Amino acid sequence: MQTLARPLPPVAAKTFPNAGTAALGAGGAWRLGENGLEPVETNYVGSETVFVPTEQVLLAVVALPLPTQAKRLAALPFAIEDRIAEPIEAVHVALGAKMGGQDWLAGVVRHDVMRGWLARIEAAGLGDAALTPDALTLPTPEAASWSVSLNGERVLVRTADGGGFALPLAALDGAWEAAGKPQIFSYGGALPAAFGAVDAKPERVAPALDLRQGAYAAARSPLPRWAKRLAIIAGIAIAAHLLILIADLVALKIAAGKRKAETVALIQQKAPGATIGDDIVAQATALLPTGGGKAPGHALPLLVRLSKAMTPLASAVKVESLTLDEAAGTVTLRVAVSDPAKVQALNAAIAGAGMKIAPGAVSPQGATVVVSDGGGQ
Repeated sequence: MQTLARPLPPVAAKTFPNAGTAALGAGGAWRLGENGLEPVETNYVGSETVFVPTEQVLLAVVALPLPTQAKRLAALPFAIEDRIAEPIEAVHVALGAKMGGQDWLAGVVRHDVMRGWLARIEAAGLGDAALTPDALTLPTPEAASWSVSLNGERVLVRTADGGGFALPLAALDGAWEAAGKPQIFSYGGALPAAFGAVDAKPERVAPALDLRQGAYAAARSPLPRWAKRLAIIAGIAIAAHLLILIADLVALKIAAGKRKAETVALIQQKAPGATIGDDIVAQATALLPTGGGKAPGHALPLLVRLSKAMTPLASAVKVESLTLDEAAGTVTLRVAVSDPAKVQALNAAIAGAGMKIAPGAVSPQGATVVVSDGGGQ
């Protein structure tokens, strides 16, 4: 029976004690050793994760034929109790992935060990990371076989039922014989020839167990780190657009206030002594001149007819000045044309619309045309 009091083994690797996440790299996976954290490259597919020594975790596969996760969690301590050498109150029990049928992976670790791990990763700036036994970075092998990884004198083993363990290389032979000498698939380090290990290609491994459960659960965001960064950038962009919008609104308000002041000044100029109320538009409208009910004279309707008659010649004839004589009922035009022939075309268009043309001064730069009502419509 595996005990949980075994101390952490030494980790012969470059470590970063009390380092922040920026110093640990951006891979999202670290291994926790006695001296600190080291970034690792792994085929483990999961969120930000710290791998802890499997020697201090009992990995077991237990039968939990219960319909809900809540019921399985409630029953797990009783299902695992007879497999541990510690009082159940002294250990933390975590439920992992389903291994097949009604069997589930479970992890058991002492509370004092768990608290020590959390203190160390929080000091390194990884307080929200998952905690996973490092043997679970290996793929689950087929029946009657093991997945094995050798690092120095330390061996990680993943068994066919989905569980796993870690042990010194010197103890591997005894464990292997006790298990009936299963076929070994090697995922790192050359094992002695007696084991008949077959080299295997690395496989991507999905998360099977996070020890951060119950009282040790982390308040983690479901977003990966890149998505968090993207959300921050998007938030900054939205804030910038809001600031621009607010600035535009303030500018519009200032402009509106300026226009209001100008309108008030104009009203006071046209109507000295007038009291300015809230409805400035109505007051300004009331100051506009009215027609008094008089019928329009002859010159204005004549101008309307003349404008329609000249529309086809708009690109060739430029009106430089226009004078309405209401008393005489005439419209005098000073036009500029590039081609004298256009003056004749203008005269023809006006005459064709039923209006009379009085001769005026003609020069290469243009002509003066006096138009009167000829009785046409």
